[in-house]
This record gives sequence, C-alpha cells and structure tokens, in this order.
Amino acid sequence: MLMPRKLVDEEGNEVEVPTDEELAALKVTAQVEADKKVEEAKMQWEKDKKELEGQVNPNWKAMRESNERLKEAVKASGKEVDEQGNIIEKPVGLSRDEVVKTTEEAARKVYLEGQIASRLGQYDNETSKVVKYYFDKLSAGETVDASNL
Repeated sequence: MLMPRKLVDEEGNEVEVPTDEELAALKVTAQVEADKKVEEAKMQWEKDKKELEGQVNPNWKAMRESNERLKEAVKASGKEVDEQGNIIEKPVGLSRDEVVKTTEEAARKVYLEGQIASRLGQYDNETSKVVKYYFDKLSAGETVDASNL
C-alpha cells in the first residue's frame, strides 16, 4: 500500500492527499459496502412483505359488513358509536326533583339511625344488642319513620 502524498496549500499548511490508487481502492470499498446495504435492505423488505401478506384478511369485505351491522345494532339499542367503534356514553343528568328526593331520603335515614342509636344508648351493651336484634326483626319490611320509632 502506498503512502498518501503530502501537498502544501496556499496558506503553507501541509495536507495529506491520497494517491489515485488509494482513491480507487476507497471507491471500490465504498461501492461494496453500499451494495451490501442495498442487499440487506432488499432482504428486509422481502421479509416485511411476507409478514404483512400473512396478516392480510381475505374476508375484509365480510369483516367490514359485520362491523357495520354491529354499529347499527348498537345504534338501534339507543347508544351512539364513534368512528373507532367505541360506545359513547351520554352524561347522566339528574333533575332537581331527583336530587331533592335523594337528599331527603339520605337525611331521613341519617336522622332515624341517630334516633335509634340514641335510644339504644339508654341500655347497657348486652341489652342494647338484644333490643337491636328484636327491633330489626320487628321492623323488617316496615317503613320506619319518626312517628313509629
């Protein structure tokens, strides 16, 4: 292998320059590397192509029709579907009357539980358990309110 030539540029700096033989050898090496990369890319393309061809659904038309029928069935049941097929849930809103009713029921329940607890508090622990047991038995299926407590 030949040594590179040394030349002096306009500013007086010494610069190494490869010889024509070295340049030719570098070009051949670069071409071989480029050909290798092209061949590797072609092989990878063929591999990817075979993999993707294996994933192709031959019944794509039937699958699309089935999907459309399913979307129509969901819409017929009163729900909406977005582009991806996800069911869109409508926000549930409570009316003023429903909120008032729920609040009154919760307040009544808390009040009655407090009244029962205060009345059971008059007894010792064992007697309180017995009274609570029989109270639950007697009030099962009954509407308990402040008047019949």
